[in-house]
Amino acid sequence: MKAALVYPLVLLLFWSCSPVHQEAVPNAVRPTLSADAALDTAQAYRNAIASYIKAVSKNGDALPDTLYIGRHMDLPNIELPAVIEHVNIRSLTEEEAERVKDLDGFVYLNMFGWFAGGSAEFLVVTFRHGFRPQHNCHLYFIHSGASATFELDSLGFEYPYQKSE
Repeated sequence: MKAALVYPLVLLLFWSCSPVHQEAVPNAVRPTLSADAALDTAQAYRNAIASYIKAVSKNGDALPDTLYIGRHMDLPNIELPAVIEHVNIRSLTEEEAERVKDLDGFVYLNMFGWFAGGSAEFLVVTFRHGFRPQHNCHLYFIHSGASATFELDSLGFEYPYQKSE
């Protein structure tokens, strides 16, 4: 029953949050896998996770040794490495996350990505112990055609949620 309530709550939070700067990715589309075969969707998600970890660490926020990444219908079926930026990465379905949400150090990321032309936008909604929302991180990447990689253009945090104890 709780899992059935968590997903609509996450969607409501996602829809209620407006991007930091929308002009970075006009006419964005949902990622099924990018329409442009030259774009590596999995690499873009790996870059977004790495950039998020670096930014959180730079802000002085402590990260646990494991980040849980939510597997949901808007996340492409991609393989993530076991470790990114010295942090263990574990993908979980909503049901699996429900079972571990009360562990000490629980940090759960719901990631949403959009690809348009030569750019990508990501929204990372961060939840901590007991699925308490913490913040949103907006990441914008530009696709470098020469190296076929995504390079971070800008990154910003929003704190729309009430501070939890």
